[in-house]
Amino acid sequence: MWHPIIEQGAGEFDVIAVHLPGFGGSPPLPKTQEPTAGHIADVIEWSMNQVGWDTAHVVGNSLGGWLALELGVRRRARSVTALMPAGLWRPGHGSDSRRHRLLFGWWQALANSPGAVRAVRNPLLRTIALAGMQRTMRALAGTRLDRGATITVPVTVVLGSREPLIRRRDLDMAQLPPHAVSPPSAESVTSRPGTTRI
Repeated sequence: MWHPIIEQGAGEFDVIAVHLPGFGGSPPLPKTQEPTAGHIADVIEWSMNQVGWDTAHVVGNSLGGWLALELGVRRRARSVTALMPAGLWRPGHGSDSRRHRLLFGWWQALANSPGAVRAVRNPLLRTIALAGMQRTMRALAGTRLDRGATITVPVTVVLGSREPLIRRRDLDMAQLPPHAVSPPSAESVTSRPGTTRI
């Protein structure tokens, strides 16, 4: 998903693709530290500090979208683009909802089935099947973005019309600042010179 965006952005910007703790090749957070949005955002801030960035244009998908918004709250973002962000849940619709637990259970069972070798080629299924995702889902249960309305930089939230986990009707868009932009669907985001269609 990110390779075309990274390649195009690298022509104009310094780009860092962050693997969240416990995902990709990154080690998980220590067992004494729950993988909450706040703790994971601390890791991203540490990475920004290591390269000498006070702020950056931040983009994230799902949990990454929530973290992009969190960096906006912390004044570490120049702009925020959140693709199908978690964390904007209405009460009862977050990672602790019955629908989410069923979907994640189904995906994990699929990834562990006899035909899983083929299934785990799919990056989404591979990520969801990781034990780190289970731990993260438990840590995020019942939580959501806090103080999102205080973000002062430009915010764009893009939601897909066929996304099974993060649906527009399950989200509380009032958690975002009044200047936030959210097109009707991802399909309505048009390409402009120098941008990548999502």
